[in-house]
Amino acid sequence: MRFTILILIFLGLNAWSSVPDSLLALLPKSQFKAPIYNELAMFFTDSLPQKSYQYAQLAVQHATKDRQNNELGKAHFAMGNYYYNTNHYDSAVWAYSRSVQLLKGSEDYASLSNAHSNLGALYYYKGALKDAVHHFLEAAKYEKLNNKPEEIAVIYNNIAAVYGSTGQYAEAIQYNEKSLAIKIELRNFKGIANSLNNLASIYEDIADYQRSIDYYFKALRYTDSIQDFNLKATILNNIAGVYKNWKQYDKALELYQQAYEIKAKTNQESGLANISNNIGLVYAHKNDFTKALEYYQTAEQLYQKLGDKDGLAASYNNLGSIFEKELDYKQALSYYEKAYQQSIEIGNPKAKAKEALNMARLLLIQNQNNKAETYLNEVLKTALELNNHDLLAPAYGLMSDLYTKQQNPALALKYFKLHTAYKDSIFNKEQHKTIQELNIKYNSEKQLQQIHDMEQLQAINRREIEIQQLKLRQNWFWILGLIFTGFVSIGFLVFSYRQKSLKSKHKELQLEQKLLRSQMNPHFISNALNSIQQFVLSNQPLEAARYLSKFTALMRNTIENSRNEDVSLELELTTLRHYLELQHLRFKTKFSYQIDIDSDLDIDAILIPPMLTQPIIENAIQHAFNHIDYPGQIDIRFSTKDKTHFQVLILDNGQGIVANQSQSNGKHISYATTIIEERMANLKRQTKLKYEFKIFDRNQYDGQNGIVGQFLLPLR
Repeated sequence: MRFTILILIFLGLNAWSSVPDSLLALLPKSQFKAPIYNELAMFFTDSLPQKSYQYAQLAVQHATKDRQNNELGKAHFAMGNYYYNTNHYDSAVWAYSRSVQLLKGSEDYASLSNAHSNLGALYYYKGALKDAVHHFLEAAKYEKLNNKPEEIAVIYNNIAAVYGSTGQYAEAIQYNEKSLAIKIELRNFKGIANSLNNLASIYEDIADYQRSIDYYFKALRYTDSIQDFNLKATILNNIAGVYKNWKQYDKALELYQQAYEIKAKTNQESGLANISNNIGLVYAHKNDFTKALEYYQTAEQLYQKLGDKDGLAASYNNLGSIFEKELDYKQALSYYEKAYQQSIEIGNPKAKAKEALNMARLLLIQNQNNKAETYLNEVLKTALELNNHDLLAPAYGLMSDLYTKQQNPALALKYFKLHTAYKDSIFNKEQHKTIQELNIKYNSEKQLQQIHDMEQLQAINRREIEIQQLKLRQNWFWILGLIFTGFVSIGFLVFSYRQKSLKSKHKELQLEQKLLRSQMNPHFISNALNSIQQFVLSNQPLEAARYLSKFTALMRNTIENSRNEDVSLELELTTLRHYLELQHLRFKTKFSYQIDIDSDLDIDAILIPPMLTQPIIENAIQHAFNHIDYPGQIDIRFSTKDKTHFQVLILDNGQGIVANQSQSNGKHISYATTIIEERMANLKRQTKLKYEFKIFDRNQYDGQNGIVGQFLLPLR
């Protein structure tokens, strides 16, 4: 999430910010010294933390002696601030909790709210998110009693940030909207811009990019009206992030550069460091590692100057990733180690585990197995405590690799199974998120359509009123008739066009559903799982695990690719090989296959519609070889046709089209052909490019028996 938790660790500081040095002179004259020591402790919180702590201890002594529970509570709050500033988070939790206990029942709502807010922040950083929400809600309750709506709005932002970090996006949206409503009522335009920015970030996280962009631009308009250039730069930075997600890297760089120039003019070094990191990420995505390294190093220098440990940890991690991609493992390991040490200083267990995982991966590559095992055990301990599947899945995978290297097949298999299980749980979570995204997108489009229809109806009603007024004023019946006829004609044309669009959209959706059904054939899934089960029952666990991994990869690729109009030829070939290997597992004696690719085809760069050839291949496996007494063979050939097109051929040595139809299998060929022809027509209509498909008897091609499926596709 790019929206930040707006923790006001020292909400109560304003009450003490004007304490004069002469306050010390009052101590000898005061009967009760705890209040003065508390004010001094709060006064020195930021400038001299150690001195602040000493005054807080004196306040504790005098408040205990004088039985002043409220002052004792404030003294523990000041001690909590010291512990927080010095990264002693467990002690800070104890001090703030003690402050809450002592102040509970008093009417010092501001101090109670501050203590609960700070506890919420600490539990957020520690990963105890349920406790964080509880304390933020308690803080909001006391701010309501204190009649401070602006502080309630900030707390609602904090709650939204907690929910957003756990993927509870509906709750995150709800609390951000509550915060936004308060800021609108208070006419706090900067706060409105911040809330709109937060909402945009949530919608970006759930891939509702259009709504995200809309909110970002609304926030941007507010920053222009209040001339808040720093906030404008922050929002431009976030909009650039959306374009980065869309892989429109040039547009992202343009917006990042605008944000960078604003931060440079206002000398906002923390913002410059953040944007430099983001620009580095874009260049890394573009595989321009030289530029990426340059910007990461700039960010690192700025974070060092600022003493920003979180930023330094991120920069070291990014630098490590660049050197890892360039296979400079020594340098990569050095930077991951630096990021690891920063995470320890920050007290962020999740970040620490992530860096330990990076180091373990590189140590395994360099055969430093003992060191790798130490880090992996640390990762697993932390990941299990946090129940973090994103860390557990790769850690178990590396453990499996480690024990494979150590020739311990039992443990290698154990960890491989755990790796597969957690990887699948992540996959299922992603699928659930995908369904949520689709539902949100559907509801959003539905609401927009309803608004559009209402606006159209209102426009028609307004025009009819104008016509009636014209009729009464001028009695020009012939003008009224012409206008009425014109509107009826326009309405008919609009209605016809809309119906045509809806039919076209409906047809596209039906085609997508047919395609997905053809790719996710339930008989194939069932039979593949049965085949894998046979390996397990026949005590071949490694073979079962290998094919289960391929089956999982195939299912993941199929579902993910079905959401994309195009995928790289490399990814399509990977998916196709998984599919053919699983089919060959079921029909070992029935057929063999071969995939040939011209050397001049750049499989990383060329785009192809996903699983385009699968219906033809499935038809050949299921039906072409049923009535032959010789081994079946499927050949798949990818070759350049001309400068703008390439060709895909699928050849089998089965019965051929005529024989297939005589065995009542013509419907299968027809169904597969229909799906492909509809896809090709749809692609041709959408892209205005040349897509062609033919299916014919192989004897017309090379004189042999069988069927040929031929695709002509644009080189994109």
